[in-house]
Amino acid sequence: MFHPSTQRLIDYWRDRKGDAPFLTDLHARDLRGEDLLSLWALSHRLELKSSLEIARRRCQPVVVTADIRAQGVASVGMEVMFAPLRGVNGETDRFLGIYQPIAMMARLEGRPAYELGVRQIQSLGLADQDGPQLRLATLNGRRIA
Repeated sequence: MFHPSTQRLIDYWRDRKGDAPFLTDLHARDLRGEDLLSLWALSHRLELKSSLEIARRRCQPVVVTADIRAQGVASVGMEVMFAPLRGVNGETDRFLGIYQPIAMMARLEGRPAYELGVRQIQSLGLADQDGPQLRLATLNGRRIA
């Protein structure tokens, strides 16, 4: 037996999920075991990979504002949040993610996404952590960098 709030969330999810899971339906395939980067436009993969690596190292979430692209229809806006999770050894070894459409999914007319495109990537870290992390370096008490 689950806590009543947990059960309400489970029931809500079951009511909303429909016949096919959203991601499987959107991409028209089972994504288990698939490389996450393969869902994104080739020209955006390096930028996304770099952002995810920074998020992993800093253990801070990142939000990607993106386009869902399908053949023959206008793209649909979406936000994808990636939150790094630490494993039992204390290392960040996976991400928890959420897809959140920010436009009407009906605009896709039931067509599967062939790729996702990046509009913007935003770190959710502190403002002073958005740029390079610089440190003062010394050698034998003498400043070298």
